[in-house]
Amino acid sequence: MSNPLVSILMPTYNDAEYITSAIDSVFAQTHRDWELLIINDGSSDDTGEKIIPYLNDPRIRYHKQKQNSGQLNALYTGSQSVKGDFVTLLHSDDAFKSKDSLERLVQYMERHTCDGVFADIAVMDGEGENRNTLKTISTVEQETVATLLALRGSNCVSDVFFVRSDVFFSNVVERYIQWNMPYWLLNGQQGMGVLDLHKVEPWYLYRVYKGNYIHSDAGKFEASNGCLRSVLEIAEHYDITGYSISRALAFLSIRLFHRPFVLYSTRPYSRPYDGLVRSVLQCYYGDDELETDPYLSSVLAFYSHFPSKRKIYLPPEVLDKCKTWYTGKDARLFHAAMRRGALDPLYDHLLREARLGFGNIVVSDEHHQELLHAALKFLNLRATISLTE
Repeated sequence: MSNPLVSILMPTYNDAEYITSAIDSVFAQTHRDWELLIINDGSSDDTGEKIIPYLNDPRIRYHKQKQNSGQLNALYTGSQSVKGDFVTLLHSDDAFKSKDSLERLVQYMERHTCDGVFADIAVMDGEGENRNTLKTISTVEQETVATLLALRGSNCVSDVFFVRSDVFFSNVVERYIQWNMPYWLLNGQQGMGVLDLHKVEPWYLYRVYKGNYIHSDAGKFEASNGCLRSVLEIAEHYDITGYSISRALAFLSIRLFHRPFVLYSTRPYSRPYDGLVRSVLQCYYGDDELETDPYLSSVLAFYSHFPSKRKIYLPPEVLDKCKTWYTGKDARLFHAAMRRGALDPLYDHLLREARLGFGNIVVSDEHHQELLHAALKFLNLRATISLTE
């Protein structure tokens, strides 16, 4: 492949303080064949003004969204314009680690047939001073899937991807961007699997400071919503032996050997789901929040009845009048609407019914089935959908 093009996705929101440093790290690259897709997620500061001086370069394309819809929605917008042979992610408060980061990555991918690469992450502070390195596992393999269950959805592989464009469109967009799940995780007819990823030297410099999104209420909701979705999907195929033991073993083996050790079986999760769900949410929330938050408390109540034989019936008008259908990328929008008391009646209805538990939803029109399936997937409620006879 001669002069492969690298597409760099850069979502940004109120990052005026750091975005020029991120863009400068792109311009400094020795590999010159890149396109930088900057998606301004409705910033209210002067992020847009900071970007203007760079827009004379035709390799940069800039899109500003009207409202702040969350990073994954920004990435989804950017994904529609990707033209590169390889695709990667660079947050607007981070940077490439060195001038030859892209060159080394491209050369590696040209020498190997893997789907993509991953690496440890170099860390800097708010002032740009190098601090330490976040270590990740040495290989991504079948046991990594079970590890994700043992760690209650906490990803042991960085979300900073560098993949071939076909893998980006077939897997990263669907799994990570659309549904807020690990991009390397596969789920097919033969069960769970993983992308073919190779570990390389660190190329990414991650900034750690108090303003990181994960520390916000919306950030906690988005992270926990995605972790719970991953755990519930894996639990359909994997069981682990003793949560406390497996979690401790996974953490210890990753820390000491950079390779997880987990006691697991390839069968559906065999213990009560309410404990599984609660343990995921407790990674982010205190018990008081779990009992008072309308979404969290409904989900916990739902799994206290799981599996349930109860049927619920949704009137056609409730479905027909639904104006907003959420997927994983919309967690921030859902959270904001919930806080305002402005959720669509369908989602209010499902959360109320969840408190009593249900195992099947009956609808009268088959065109509602796919949309309702997505709504349940977003809410992390495992139930079947059937048509009235």
